[in-house]
Amino acid sequence: MSHLAAPPPPLTGAARRAAWLLLIALTLAAPHLAYAERVDQKTVRAWIKRGESLFRAGRLEMALVMFRKAEPHGEVVRDRAGVRWNIARCLEELKQHPEAVEAFEAYLEFEQNPAGRKDGQAKIDELFPKAFGQMEIECNERLRIHLEHEGKETIHRCPGRWVRLREGHYRFWAEIDGRLYPPQDAAIRVGEVSRFQIPPPGLLTIETTSKGGEAYRINDDEMGALPSDQRALPPGAYRIEVAQPGEAPWRREVVLEPGEALRVLYEAPRPAPPAAARWQPWVYGASSGVALIVGGALLWSASSNAAVADDNYANYLKARRPSDVALLRAAVEGAQDKAHQQRLYGWVGLGVGGVLGALTLWQIGAGAPVALTPHDDGAAITWGMRW
Repeated sequence: MSHLAAPPPPLTGAARRAAWLLLIALTLAAPHLAYAERVDQKTVRAWIKRGESLFRAGRLEMALVMFRKAEPHGEVVRDRAGVRWNIARCLEELKQHPEAVEAFEAYLEFEQNPAGRKDGQAKIDELFPKAFGQMEIECNERLRIHLEHEGKETIHRCPGRWVRLREGHYRFWAEIDGRLYPPQDAAIRVGEVSRFQIPPPGLLTIETTSKGGEAYRINDDEMGALPSDQRALPPGAYRIEVAQPGEAPWRREVVLEPGEALRVLYEAPRPAPPAAARWQPWVYGASSGVALIVGGALLWSASSNAAVADDNYANYLKARRPSDVALLRAAVEGAQDKAHQQRLYGWVGLGVGGVLGALTLWQIGAGAPVALTPHDDGAAITWGMRW
């Protein structure tokens, strides 16, 4: 006795919906599948013959439609290369030369006959000058060229040469280390070679009189710290700015010529001398005044003592008693010694006062460089007093 198999479990809701969707998709695709099966050798040949008739009748656009319809099925008639040849001939007669060149190149992908390949290449060589223009850009090998056409941008190395450009308006610009040259326009015409030249970049180096480390910018772009490496930049005007803590930024405008190696020196502000080392003019003046007063007082006192010595000497000459003579002689010698010392110290005081006075005049009149004043044209040295 045989056992019957158990019935399959019922479909769930999700499985039932998936089955219905699959059935609907197969129903909708059935006509297309049947049509694909009906595209046989006879149908494809009919399309090709229809296209050839339309081509001979001068109805080139309709002939192109028929050939393009047959082209995906060219392997059915084992003549896909022939179908592509017909497409290329229609495009040639329609004066659509760029598309015709591309169609003849597609023909060569399938054509194996040497004679046919020779004919296809001859057509390409004939149509190429009618289909495309050329452009050559002479430039430094460090540059990269950006070429833009109809919203599409491509990047190329220098020097640049393009032999397959469709007629139209192009825009290009050069780039060096992330900095862009001004864009240029190019009108490409078929059969013509448009030539352009881009000037070489310049080289800019910024040096400093300090130990370095100051942040600097070029045209408002942060570049790092000084001293700078040699930078390749597009020719043109540049504004250099160096930050100075506690002071206004140092600025310099330069013009970089094509191929020029330009070196710019940043003169850092000179540090102020310590306060203890500064001799102010008023110190010199006061010291000079004191020395002159003291020297003058000593000379006046010396002259007074000399007068006393003279009086004592006159009395000494008149004296008769030995005791008076000894006393007067001692007084004369003491007054003379004191006058001599005061005269010596007085002249020393006057000399010191004169020297200090000369230093005061030098400080006030000559002065010394005290600051580098920021200026648009660079750092201008200002001379004045050390107050």
